[in-house]
Amino acid sequence: MKTIIVGRFSQQGEAESARRELLHAGFPAAEVSMFYVNPGGQHAIYPVGGDEDESPGTHDAKFGAMRGAAGGMGAGALIGVATMPVLGPLPVRCWVPP
Repeated sequence: MKTIIVGRFSQQGEAESARRELLHAGFPAAEVSMFYVNPGGQHAIYPVGGDEDESPGTHDAKFGAMRGAAGGMGAGALIGVATMPVLGPLPVRCWVPP
């Protein structure tokens, strides 16, 4: 079982200083972690959950989705054009009511 060393700091700079000291003392970087715990009463203050109105990464999500859709359409068109000489055009079947 591993030993856990815990520290509580009021400022981010103090926590970073303690982390540097642990690394300087020989602790492996993969074994040193820092995290933030919100003050009591600050969890799930929004109706959809979370502590923020929106996640920080959501600002770029719209543009990433558009780039992905455009890339998928372009790749599909290229594959279609490249395979048409081999596979030929797909037959079109029309349903005619009796």
